[in-house]
Amino acid sequence: MALAIHPKSRTLPQLMTFFKDAATDTFDKAKLAKFFSRLGMMLFSISDSIYSSDSLKKAAQDLFGYKTSLFAPALTPGHSQISTRVAVTSSVGYAETMTLISNYNHPQGRNEAREEDSSKDMLVWEAALATSAAPYYLPPFEKPETSTMYVDGAVFANCPAAYAYAETKSLWPDHAASLDLLVSLSTGRQIKPRSHGALPKFVRNGILRTFANMLMHQSDSNESWTTFEGSVPSTVKAKLHRLDPPLVGDRVALDEYSKMDELVSAAEEWTKTDEGRRKIKDTAHVILASLFFFEPDEGGIVRATGTSGRSGAGRNQLSGSIRCRLPRNSSGLRKLLAEKADSLWSSVLDHGAVLGDQGGGNNVFWEPIMVSGGSEKLSNCVNEEIGQCHVNLNFPFEDEPGGHRLHVLALKIKGSDRHIPISGFPSTMAALMERASTRWLQ
Repeated sequence: MALAIHPKSRTLPQLMTFFKDAATDTFDKAKLAKFFSRLGMMLFSISDSIYSSDSLKKAAQDLFGYKTSLFAPALTPGHSQISTRVAVTSSVGYAETMTLISNYNHPQGRNEAREEDSSKDMLVWEAALATSAAPYYLPPFEKPETSTMYVDGAVFANCPAAYAYAETKSLWPDHAASLDLLVSLSTGRQIKPRSHGALPKFVRNGILRTFANMLMHQSDSNESWTTFEGSVPSTVKAKLHRLDPPLVGDRVALDEYSKMDELVSAAEEWTKTDEGRRKIKDTAHVILASLFFFEPDEGGIVRATGTSGRSGAGRNQLSGSIRCRLPRNSSGLRKLLAEKADSLWSSVLDHGAVLGDQGGGNNVFWEPIMVSGGSEKLSNCVNEEIGQCHVNLNFPFEDEPGGHRLHVLALKIKGSDRHIPISGFPSTMAALMERASTRWLQ
C-alpha cells in the first residue's frame, strides 16, 4: 500500500478493492486438495509455504506495471519510474538480516537495494513481493538478476516505526533536519488474547512451540510501538502518533481474507468514537503545521547591541521568511489559509521545559508574529505578485552558553487554542544558525 502512494496511483477505494481481490485470490482455500498438497510438501521441506505467491505476483504486476522501476531513471528504455520517496522493510535470506528497500540515496551513496547496473534494479512489483513474503504463508521472493532472497520485513519490524526514525538519523546526521511527525498506521489492536489453538498441531509442542512463542512476541506490533515510544527523548515522543483501532471480536489471522469487510467496519466505527476523532484530528493538525517552514536568509544573522527584551529591540536577529510547501497560486494553499491556518506564533523554552505535541506546556509564553498591516492572521499573508505564502521574519535571539534553549515557531489552527510547532521546530539557535550558513531549505 505504501508503494502505491504516488501521483499516478489509483484512488483509495480502488486500492482497497485491489487489496481484497489480491488477498482472496492468494489465500483462497476453496481448492483444498492444492492447499493440503502444499502443506504436506512444506512438512517434508519440499515447499517453503502453504500458499503460492503466483496470484499476488500477477496482482502486483497489474497494479504497478511490469516494468515500473523503483529506482531506475525514467530515461531507462522501456521503464517508467515511481516518483514518491518510499522505503519498505524486508529481510534478506531466510530472515537473516533486516533491510530497507528504498528508492532514494543515503549519505555516501549507500542504498542496500540499489544495484550498480540499473538493469538489475528492483521493480516496484518485486519490492511489493519482497516486503510481503510472510514466512509459513508465502514463499520467499528471489530477485532473479541478483539471486538475493527476501522475506517479509515483519520478521524484524512488524511495527517499522523504530526503523523509520533510525532512517531519519541516517539521512540527516548531525541534526541537519528534525523530525516533524511520525505516524504509525496500525492494522488493528486485537483485544482477544492469542491462542495456540489456531496453530497446526505439529507446531503446538516441543521446540516448535518455543519458536512460535518467539515469533508471536516478535510480531506484536503494539508491544514494539510501546518499546520504541519509551526509548526516544521527550521532544521526539511528542511528535509520535499511532492510529490503532481496537478489534474486539475473534483474532484475525493473516490469511483470513473473508473478514476484511469486518475489519473495515471496525475501523470506521472507531473513527466515530471520541478517541478516534481526537487522534485523527490531532494528527491532521500536526500535518497542517508541518506544511510551514522557516527559511533563513543567506547571511541573515544580524548582531546587535543594547538591552534585550521580548520585542527584539537590541537583540541579535536571524532574518528569513516563513513559507508554505503547497504550490504557488494553488487552490489548496488558499483554502489552507482561508479555512484552517489562523496565525503564527513564537516562543522560547528554557532548558527542561516540556512542549507537548499540540504546543501545550507549563509557563510557555507565546508571542504573535505579525503578517501584514499589523495583523497576525495568515489569510493576509499571500503575496499576490508571486501567489505564495511568504512571511518575512526577523527572529530575535540571545547568545546562550551551550545552546540549550529551544526556539519555537508554531501554527495556531482556527477553532483551536493550541500552538503546533511548524516544520523544523523546536530548535536550538545553534541549529538554526547552522542551517542559515548552509542555505538550508525544506
